[in-house]
Amino acid sequence: MKVADTDVPTLEPEISFGPFHLVPARRSLFLGDKPVRLGEPSYNVLLALLQTPGSIVDRDTLIARAWGTIHVDETSLRTAVASLRRAFRDAGCSRPYINTVSRRGYTFVEAVTRAGASSLSDAFPAALTNLVGREQFITALVEDLAAHRLITVVGPGGIGKTTVALGAARRVMKERLVDSIAFIDIENVVNAAFLASAFRTGLGAAVISQNPIADILSFLDNRRVLIVVDSCEGMIDPVARLVEEILGRATNAIALVTSREPLRASGERIRRLEALCVPKEELRLSTELAMTYGALELFTDRASASQPSFVLTDENVDVVADICRRLDGVPLALEIAAARLDAFELPVLASVLDTHFRLQMMGRSTALARHRTLAAAIDWSYDTLSANEQSVLRRLSVFRGPFCFDAARSIVHCDTIPPDSVGGLIASLTAKSLIVAGGGNSQGLHRLMETTRVYAFQKLEFCGECDVIRQRHARYYSQAILRRAQNKQFRLSSAWHGYCVSVIHQVRGGMDWATASGGDFDVAFELAIAAVPVWATLGLGDEGLSQIDTILATSTVEPTTKQRLAVVIARQNMVKNTAARGEELRRYWPEIADLVTKDTDPRLRLQAIYGVMAGSRALGNYTDAHALADQFRMVALASKLEQFIPLADVLAGSILFSLAEFERALQATQSALLDPQSLIAQGYEMNDACDFVVLAMGNLALSQLMRGDKNGALETCAANVTRALSLESDAFVCQAIGASAVWVCIEAKDIDLAEKYTTLWLERSVKPALEIWHLMAQGVRAILVALRGAHEEAVIALTDALTTFRNNWAVSFKSIVLRYLARSLIATGRSERALAALEEAIVYASKSKETWSLALLLAMRAEARLRLDRSTARFVAAEFQGALDLAKRQGAVLWTSQIEDIVRTCCCDNPDFAKIWSVTNGSPATDLGHHQLELIAAM
Repeated sequence: MKVADTDVPTLEPEISFGPFHLVPARRSLFLGDKPVRLGEPSYNVLLALLQTPGSIVDRDTLIARAWGTIHVDETSLRTAVASLRRAFRDAGCSRPYINTVSRRGYTFVEAVTRAGASSLSDAFPAALTNLVGREQFITALVEDLAAHRLITVVGPGGIGKTTVALGAARRVMKERLVDSIAFIDIENVVNAAFLASAFRTGLGAAVISQNPIADILSFLDNRRVLIVVDSCEGMIDPVARLVEEILGRATNAIALVTSREPLRASGERIRRLEALCVPKEELRLSTELAMTYGALELFTDRASASQPSFVLTDENVDVVADICRRLDGVPLALEIAAARLDAFELPVLASVLDTHFRLQMMGRSTALARHRTLAAAIDWSYDTLSANEQSVLRRLSVFRGPFCFDAARSIVHCDTIPPDSVGGLIASLTAKSLIVAGGGNSQGLHRLMETTRVYAFQKLEFCGECDVIRQRHARYYSQAILRRAQNKQFRLSSAWHGYCVSVIHQVRGGMDWATASGGDFDVAFELAIAAVPVWATLGLGDEGLSQIDTILATSTVEPTTKQRLAVVIARQNMVKNTAARGEELRRYWPEIADLVTKDTDPRLRLQAIYGVMAGSRALGNYTDAHALADQFRMVALASKLEQFIPLADVLAGSILFSLAEFERALQATQSALLDPQSLIAQGYEMNDACDFVVLAMGNLALSQLMRGDKNGALETCAANVTRALSLESDAFVCQAIGASAVWVCIEAKDIDLAEKYTTLWLERSVKPALEIWHLMAQGVRAILVALRGAHEEAVIALTDALTTFRNNWAVSFKSIVLRYLARSLIATGRSERALAALEEAIVYASKSKETWSLALLLAMRAEARLRLDRSTARFVAAEFQGALDLAKRQGAVLWTSQIEDIVRTCCCDNPDFAKIWSVTNGSPATDLGHHQLELIAAM
């Protein structure tokens, strides 16, 4: 009978076997009335063996019981056992009371009788540590026990099955659902012949006959007893038969079983115990939020026990969360890791979990042998598998994260494991808790817990199959991803993003092998080409870029023109949101243009034109970008690829807006949005992580804003951000907010909403592949400081932002920063610096032809000049008039209104200017009127 994971309580009743009886209260062994001389270690070993007759007691446990420490040589244990055997022989008994189990321990093989039945509940284990994260499961288990008679808690080793079973049993006893409870550990029962005796001993039933079952049933009679049967996975069928017989005849008894697989017994209700909850990787954690996750709460509790100085803080919470994720939230793994804080700092502990060291980390010295290391916990299950089950588990270790059944079947089959038998083997391994069936976003998928995967992978390396299986894995995913990506209907569905999430870890695993020494660069190239849309969809351009660079630098494979073009365009799209994009775009422009002349495939030409156009626009060459947008339309029409016309309209609308042709921009955008389904597909066709419906709706909102329809623009932005969020892509959210929504809010004077959007933008742009978006969001935060009126603070923040964007080729955004910096400089009386900032922005607009804000820039420059030199009023009036005329020609109602506001302010501040403006502008653009202007002029 196992009564705790650590200590077995002393049994008070006298224990008899053969002619001997042991009296624990006197710590003595007697032959009749004659005492048998035993040394202290020998007595302790005998007592430990008698507490679980018929079961194996491992050597470490015996040493700990005999000497109070495990740091004793095994020779001492062998000496103590030899002394016991000699004492039995000297007393005239030749029976082999103690058997040696090779490499494991010892077992007491004779029948044992206790003097009277002890109170079952008195010997039940007490809780030695806090129960963390299992309250709901235990509550549900208690409800089950109130309604059913056989419950099996199923889960992998170390998941906490024994802990929840004990917790539920104590609760059942406390609520008086039963009169008593008993705990029976099956782990060390040598074979089925000893099973009934182990039950009899565990129940405390007296040995009345040679039939243990009869003794058990006689003892139970009509008692309301909860029997907790632990660790049944090594003897499933015998336990199932015995439990069925006991419950069938002892009608008031209830059984709560723990096992790594179900008993499959009559009336059994299965309750699978899952790992403790861990936070998602992208979640930003505070200490308070972290403690709502069971895994972090348990780690913190056990870490504090191991290292009293340990405290969970906002500074270390991310590292702790990472450790908990790497250990899959498995309680045993968390407890063992937390205990190692006596040797490792947190970051070092996190790093060693990436190695096989995680399998060998030692837990409590007094724990069960199978719980002292993670490897031992898995050994316990692995050793019971058939050869084919072991082979399948090893081969499945090449999968990182969830995998589908088709992938498993394709990769693990061999001569002895035909494809049609793989399903049954996976089902068996799942039943035995070595494979986790997917749930939530992983419906239909399976996975190995990371510790199990590391263990199985170590076995795979040892048996020499590693390279063969990993090559199969990489080839499978290069082909599978390509098939999925070519299925346009699937790529248009919401399932595509989920698919990309599910395969990205497989891509990484395949690339790690294929690009390493001894890998296969041919396979690496195939996988990289296939994975381009996956990297793009998930906003992992930097990762894809690194992989492609490695392959191109070392591979001997000569890619086809189509492959080369896909790689080059992918490179460009991957770097367009990073700080290095300027240099990269200049580098790959000529190569894309060169490839267009070598292949007449119109789709490739469209991809190439799109790539060059995107690069032109990113570097501020709007004239070239406009010409390329027209060329894109012509190639699509000439090639009868009409499905690309809506995309041509979106591209034209976006560029025309930048060129300040607002009416044409609106018309093109509205035309594009007539066929949104075609637009959805084109981002994938162009190998770009861009949703063109999001881009088109952003263009529409900006056009509405420029025409003065602020409410309509705000509504369009709200719908666009909602759509982007529904697509579960950080890149699309950044696009919706950073390219339009936040600017509409700013110009519509809804600063609170702009703040809300900016916070979301910052949260969604933390990935390296979205670096430029994140820098822009930080720049907008500085702009919002200015709009809140904190101009001194804003000057510092905007100056820093300007430095950043001058170095990172974000030319369009640099112009916006200059405009708002100038506003704060004017507000703080630094008109000369404001004038210089505005001159820089105007020069850029004139050179690049990105003139959408030129009218406003000209008006602001006029204001800065007037504030710097009040005598320039006549010249400034002409500049203001020119700015107003330009805004009206462009149809920029928004700029017209803002320029009029600036003029009104200047008239109030400068009577000379007010007089000149009244005279030279017979129909004032302000709402002051001639009379008010004359009054100001006369002041």
